[in-house]
Amino acid sequence: MVPLQNSQISAIAPGLTETTFTSPTLLKHWTKAGLPVNTPEDVAKAITIAAIRDMNGKCLFVAGGGFLEIEEGLEGGVQEWFGTKVGGEWQRGMQFLNKLGVNDSNGSVVQILQGSTVE
Repeated sequence: MVPLQNSQISAIAPGLTETTFTSPTLLKHWTKAGLPVNTPEDVAKAITIAAIRDMNGKCLFVAGGGFLEIEEGLEGGVQEWFGTKVGGEWQRGMQFLNKLGVNDSNGSVVQILQGSTVE
């Protein structure tokens, strides 16, 4: 098994995208409400930009042909999104991982998973 070093997972999170799988009824009501609809090309553009810009560990939300990176501001809204208890636990976990150096790109995750000593 090859250890994963310096790699992070990215995500593309499109809103409603018109494809052959999209419910015509949902699409009708969605557009009637004035909500933006993606095309497959809109989603492909976000994927291409993420790859070209080497946006590792990011999440791009795609809506109506535009996209926005949403991971950067996540930490500030955690308690609003998750609630006080779960949001607090998430923040404590992130602080712990930061203390271990897991969230940096120096391969610390592999060292920890392989049983290196953690102080």
